Amino acid sequence: MKNVIISLFLSLIYSVGFSQDEITLELKTLSQNGQYEKVIKHASKSSDYSAKALYYIGQAFYMIEDDVNCLKFMDLSIAKDATDPAPYFIKGSTLNYMNKYDDAIKSFQQAINLYPEDAAFYSGIGDSYYMQENFNLALEWYTKATEHNYCPDR
Repeated sequence: MKNVIISLFLSLIYSVGFSQDEITLELKTLSQNGQYEKVIKHASKSSDYSAKALYYIGQAFYMIEDDVNCLKFMDLSIAKDATDPAPYFIKGSTLNYMNKYDDAIKSFQQAINLYPEDAAFYSGIGDSYYMQENFNLALEWYTKATEHNYCPDR
């Protein structure tokens, strides 16, 4: 009897995990196809979603320029998995759009701490300083970005 109960419990855990992977893959595919409104429809039922699924929902809000909800879902994603640099980057970009440059810089710094090889993170800081008209620091960070592969044009 114990074996049956354990088997049922493990099956339940596996199906919940598989379901989460399925939802994340669906959200990723919808995002890649630019179907942001369909992604956003998942926002109301996202309380048990994985960090990456929450990221895709936040990214959809980012793409339709809903900054408040973007930040909400990036923070939820970070709370579930603070080791993924992607939500920090989107959060920093959103904060730049909201003219919250010091907070944006902190978010980009977090992304750099997690994955120092991404040139876009350095460019994000450069953008923050540029928008503050601190051109020397902007140039410094844009130059750092050029030291990495796949540096965005500036």
